[in-house]
Amino acid sequence: MKHRLVTAALLLAALACYGIGLDSGATALLALGGIFELAFWARAFPGFGVLSRTQRRSPQ
Repeated sequence: MKHRLVTAALLLAALACYGIGLDSGATALLALGGIFELAFWARAFPGFGVLSRTQRRSPQ
């Protein structure tokens, strides 16, 4: 349950940073929103993509 709350909080933080950054023109807030969004996607789909700790072995 706590994992889902943190993931949802990351998404809300990203949306808030995007909204405030677009309204005020603050590039730092847009960048921070991007970081929050990346963290959201990494938590939403663990074990997928470049940041995955699992390594696939090729058949021998």
